[in-house]
Amino acid sequence: MASKHRKHKLLTAITQSIGARGWDITHLSDPKLHPFRLKIQRDEVSHIMRIYVWKLTHGGGARRPKDEYRIQITSVEQFKEEPDGKTLILGWWNESEVFVGFDFNKHKDPLGNSPSIQIREAALKKAHVEGIAACPKNNKEIAIAFRPDYFITYVQNIEALHSSGKFEQNPSEDKP
Repeated sequence: MASKHRKHKLLTAITQSIGARGWDITHLSDPKLHPFRLKIQRDEVSHIMRIYVWKLTHGGGARRPKDEYRIQITSVEQFKEEPDGKTLILGWWNESEVFVGFDFNKHKDPLGNSPSIQIREAALKKAHVEGIAACPKNNKEIAIAFRPDYFITYVQNIEALHSSGKFEQNPSEDKP
Protein backbone atom coordinates (compact mmCIF):
# COMPACT_ATOMS: atom_id res chain seq x y z
CA MET A 1 0.00 0.00 0.00
CA ALA A 2 1.18 3.53 -0.70
CA SER A 3 2.33 5.27 2.40
CA LYS A 4 -0.45 6.47 4.66
CA HIS A 5 1.12 9.91 4.57
CA ARG A 6 0.70 10.19 0.79
CA LYS A 7 -2.85 8.83 0.90
CA HIS A 8 -3.66 11.34 3.63
CA LYS A 9 -2.47 14.16 1.33
CA LEU A 10 -4.70 12.85 -1.46
CA LEU A 11 -7.70 12.64 0.90
CA THR A 12 -6.97 16.19 2.02
CA ALA A 13 -6.98 17.40 -1.61
CA ILE A 14 -10.37 15.71 -2.07
CA THR A 15 -11.97 17.04 1.12
CA GLN A 16 -10.64 20.56 0.51
CA SER A 17 -12.14 20.48 -2.99
CA ILE A 18 -15.53 19.45 -1.59
CA GLY A 19 -15.48 21.75 1.43
CA ALA A 20 -14.48 24.77 -0.66
CA ARG A 21 -17.79 24.44 -2.52
CA GLY A 22 -19.77 24.59 0.74
CA TRP A 23 -20.53 20.89 1.11
CA ASP A 24 -20.46 19.06 4.44
CA ILE A 25 -18.35 15.91 4.64
CA THR A 26 -18.91 12.83 6.79
CA HIS A 27 -16.29 10.07 6.84
CA LEU A 28 -18.05 6.71 6.55
CA SER A 29 -14.84 4.77 7.14
CA ASP A 30 -11.59 5.30 8.98
CA PRO A 31 -9.71 8.01 7.01
CA LYS A 32 -6.56 5.90 7.37
CA LEU A 33 -8.10 3.14 5.24
CA HIS A 34 -8.15 3.12 1.45
CA PRO A 35 -10.50 3.27 -0.36
CA PHE A 36 -12.03 6.25 1.38
CA ARG A 37 -15.76 6.34 1.97
CA LEU A 38 -17.46 9.72 2.29
CA LYS A 39 -20.92 11.17 2.44
CA ILE A 40 -21.19 14.72 1.18
CA GLN A 41 -24.25 16.88 1.67
CA ARG A 42 -25.47 20.37 0.98
CA ASP A 43 -29.06 21.34 1.65
CA GLU A 44 -31.21 18.38 0.56
CA VAL A 45 -28.65 16.86 -1.83
CA SER A 46 -26.26 14.15 -0.70
CA HIS A 47 -23.90 11.62 -2.28
CA ILE A 48 -22.18 8.58 -0.84
CA MET A 49 -18.83 7.81 -2.42
CA ARG A 50 -16.19 5.09 -2.34
CA ILE A 51 -13.00 6.78 -3.52
CA TYR A 52 -9.91 5.06 -4.83
CA VAL A 53 -7.10 7.55 -5.46
CA TRP A 54 -3.44 7.50 -6.48
CA LYS A 55 -0.92 10.08 -7.58
CA LEU A 56 -0.52 10.41 -11.36
CA THR A 57 2.99 9.71 -12.58
CA HIS A 58 4.65 9.62 -15.97
CA GLY A 59 3.76 6.46 -17.75
CA GLY A 60 5.96 3.45 -17.33
CA GLY A 61 9.19 3.49 -19.25
CA ALA A 62 10.57 4.07 -22.73
CA ARG A 63 7.93 1.94 -24.45
CA ARG A 64 5.11 4.20 -23.26
CA PRO A 65 4.20 7.49 -25.01
CA LYS A 66 6.02 10.54 -23.64
CA ASP A 67 2.72 12.38 -23.12
CA GLU A 68 1.10 9.63 -21.05
CA TYR A 69 0.46 9.74 -17.31
CA ARG A 70 -0.98 6.96 -15.19
CA ILE A 71 -2.14 5.81 -11.84
CA GLN A 72 -0.28 2.70 -10.73
CA ILE A 73 -2.86 0.72 -8.79
CA THR A 74 -1.49 -0.77 -5.60
CA SER A 75 -3.07 -2.83 -2.83
CA VAL A 76 -6.31 -3.34 -4.76
CA GLU A 77 -7.15 -6.56 -6.59
CA GLN A 78 -10.56 -5.42 -7.79
CA PHE A 79 -12.52 -2.20 -7.42
CA LYS A 80 -15.67 -2.62 -5.34
CA GLU A 81 -18.86 -0.78 -6.18
CA GLU A 82 -20.36 1.52 -3.56
CA PRO A 83 -23.90 0.26 -2.88
CA ASP A 84 -26.42 3.09 -3.30
CA GLY A 85 -23.58 5.46 -4.10
CA LYS A 86 -20.81 6.29 -6.53
CA THR A 87 -17.44 4.64 -6.97
CA LEU A 88 -14.67 7.05 -7.97
CA ILE A 89 -11.33 5.95 -9.39
CA LEU A 90 -9.15 9.03 -9.26
CA GLY A 91 -5.68 10.24 -10.03
CA TRP A 92 -4.11 13.45 -8.75
CA TRP A 93 -1.63 15.32 -10.94
CA ASN A 94 0.36 17.40 -8.50
CA GLU A 95 2.11 19.43 -11.20
CA SER A 96 -1.05 21.38 -12.10
CA GLU A 97 -3.31 20.29 -9.24
CA VAL A 98 -5.76 18.44 -11.46
CA PHE A 99 -7.80 15.31 -10.72
CA VAL A 100 -8.53 12.59 -13.23
CA GLY A 101 -11.61 10.39 -12.98
CA PHE A 102 -11.62 6.97 -14.63
CA ASP A 103 -14.82 5.05 -15.45
CA PHE A 104 -15.54 2.40 -12.81
CA ASN A 105 -17.70 0.53 -15.35
CA LYS A 106 -14.60 -0.04 -17.53
CA HIS A 107 -12.57 -1.37 -14.59
CA LYS A 108 -14.90 -3.76 -12.74
CA ASP A 109 -12.95 -6.95 -13.48
CA PRO A 110 -10.05 -8.26 -11.38
CA LEU A 111 -7.03 -6.08 -12.07
CA GLY A 112 -4.16 -8.52 -12.52
CA ASN A 113 -0.48 -7.84 -11.82
CA SER A 114 0.88 -4.29 -11.70
CA PRO A 115 -2.18 -2.61 -13.22
CA SER A 116 -2.23 1.01 -14.31
CA ILE A 117 -4.73 3.31 -15.98
CA GLN A 118 -3.56 6.05 -18.33
CA ILE A 119 -4.48 9.52 -19.54
CA ARG A 120 -2.82 11.93 -21.99
CA GLU A 121 -1.05 15.05 -20.80
CA ALA A 122 -3.06 17.25 -23.20
CA ALA A 123 -6.25 16.52 -21.25
CA LEU A 124 -4.53 17.36 -17.96
CA LYS A 125 -3.31 20.68 -19.32
CA LYS A 126 -6.69 21.50 -20.87
CA ALA A 127 -8.46 20.81 -17.56
CA HIS A 128 -6.00 23.06 -15.75
CA VAL A 129 -6.92 25.93 -18.09
CA GLU A 130 -10.61 25.24 -18.81
CA GLY A 131 -11.71 23.44 -15.64
CA ILE A 132 -12.68 20.09 -17.13
CA ALA A 133 -11.60 17.99 -20.13
CA ALA A 134 -12.59 14.64 -21.62
CA CYS A 135 -9.98 12.19 -22.88
CA PRO A 136 -11.32 9.34 -25.07
CA LYS A 137 -9.21 6.19 -24.75
CA ASN A 138 -8.66 3.10 -26.92
CA ASN A 139 -10.73 0.87 -24.61
CA LYS A 140 -13.81 3.06 -25.31
CA GLU A 141 -13.41 4.70 -21.92
CA ILE A 142 -13.68 8.45 -21.53
CA ALA A 143 -11.37 9.65 -18.77
CA ILE A 144 -12.22 13.03 -17.25
CA ALA A 145 -9.59 15.51 -16.05
CA PHE A 146 -10.85 18.29 -13.81
CA ARG A 147 -9.68 21.01 -11.45
CA PRO A 148 -10.64 20.81 -7.77
CA ASP A 149 -13.35 23.47 -8.28
CA TYR A 150 -15.09 20.99 -10.61
CA PHE A 151 -15.05 18.10 -8.13
CA ILE A 152 -18.76 18.38 -7.28
CA THR A 153 -19.64 18.83 -10.97
CA TYR A 154 -17.75 15.61 -11.67
CA VAL A 155 -19.52 13.71 -8.86
CA GLN A 156 -22.97 14.92 -9.88
CA ASN A 157 -22.41 14.17 -13.57
CA ILE A 158 -20.12 11.14 -13.37
CA GLU A 159 -22.26 8.84 -15.50
CA ALA A 160 -22.88 11.40 -18.29
CA LEU A 161 -19.25 12.50 -18.32
CA HIS A 162 -17.90 8.97 -18.69
CA SER A 163 -20.47 8.02 -21.32
CA SER A 164 -20.31 11.16 -23.48
CA GLY A 165 -17.59 13.45 -22.17
CA LYS A 166 -20.24 16.13 -21.63
CA PHE A 167 -22.42 17.36 -18.81
CA GLU A 168 -25.34 19.68 -18.46
CA GLN A 169 -25.35 21.74 -15.35
CA ASN A 170 -28.76 22.39 -13.89
CA PRO A 171 -29.67 25.02 -11.29
CA SER A 172 -29.53 22.54 -8.39
CA GLU A 173 -25.89 21.64 -9.11
CA ASP A 174 -22.85 23.36 -7.76
CA LYS A 175 -21.35 25.92 -10.13
CA PRO A 176 -17.58 26.40 -10.26
